[in-house]
Amino acid sequence: LLVNFWATWCGPCREEMPHLDAVNAAMGGDDFEVVTLATGRNSPVAMRAFFADTGVETLPLWVDPSSQVARGADVTGLPVTLLLNREGEVMGRRDGIANWNAPEARAVLQAVING
Repeated sequence: LLVNFWATWCGPCREEMPHLDAVNAAMGGDDFEVVTLATGRNSPVAMRAFFADTGVETLPLWVDPSSQVARGADVTGLPVTLLLNREGEVMGRRDGIANWNAPEARAVLQAVING
């Protein structure tokens, strides 16, 4: 899993989300998935508008309204993305924007998928 913490008010998240959507469209399936988790107060209407505005088509809309999951993952700013292996262990963490669809990022993701 690639778990991304974001919010509708997060400018950098707006830049990063299309990359997450593209890598999910290209690599998502039984062995890999991108999960987005809107942390804090994010209305479903605003979340859907954010996805529509950024061209997101393949990502799920999950919300962490009390930021409990984000606090448990030590998220202090947004965006933050965690790469989890099949056992749920954190294999990597990125604080800030990343191009998850770049060849280098895809190579890392594929290495984790392959075990």
